Amino acid sequence: GTLQSQGLGEAVYYFEVDTQAVIQKVFVYWEVSKKLEGPPGYCHGGCVAALIDDAFGAFTNLHLRSLGRSGEAVTAYLHVDYKAPTPIPGAVVCVVSLDRAEGRKIFSRGHTLIQNADGSFVKPIEANALFIELKAGFKGMANKDEQK
Repeated sequence: GTLQSQGLGEAVYYFEVDTQAVIQKVFVYWEVSKKLEGPPGYCHGGCVAALIDDAFGAFTNLHLRSLGRSGEAVTAYLHVDYKAPTPIPGAVVCVVSLDRAEGRKIFSRGHTLIQNADGSFVKPIEANALFIELKAGFKGMANKDEQK
């Protein structure tokens, strides 16, 4: 089954825009359950990496669209630094923003946030990614039947 059917709640996305309505940041809220446990009491690291990857993809797609471009992009690089484990059950917020853009290359940075019992926030992971915007007419990922 999918992660949602196996202990991951539905995501809530919030996009921050600049004065020209260009997406500059995304916040993605997730509820994670004990079904996603890796080490006892903590979310599996691969699941947390998948959550931040989803946020990077959502950011890149809508950032490009807000610039009037296709929004079709693929992950070329994803680096995740685990600073602390992510406790479960609980909530995780993924935050992603633009680092820089160079032609079809979109570099972004991100982190996750969790709230401690005392109300303070901690960043269990920090990450960065490179997405490449596909060239117009690219068919490399299309179904072979669609290319005929």
